[in-house]
Amino acid sequence: MTNLNNATTTAAKAAAGASTSASGRPAAHATTARIAVQTEANPKKPGTASHERFALYYTAETVADYIAAVVASGATRAKARADLRWDEARGFVTIG
Repeated sequence: MTNLNNATTTAAKAAAGASTSASGRPAAHATTARIAVQTEANPKKPGTASHERFALYYTAETVADYIAAVVASGATRAKARADLRWDEARGFVTIG
């Protein structure tokens, strides 16, 4: 029954125009997509790794730029992609 509900939810999102992967997560953003920060102040807790990664948005123009900066800072590509999904879902950044 869970699989049926998941399939129904995925189908509903697809019908609404939301892009999802086979796992049901939002599809990855194109590396050429532009990033626009929607907040003046960094919304992450100062002194945390997420605060440091969020600061990288201010210099990144594209998803590829952000991922490269995150990897250069010592985090993984997966962490960068997770940040993009999380921050976009909360309206901290827009990607497109």
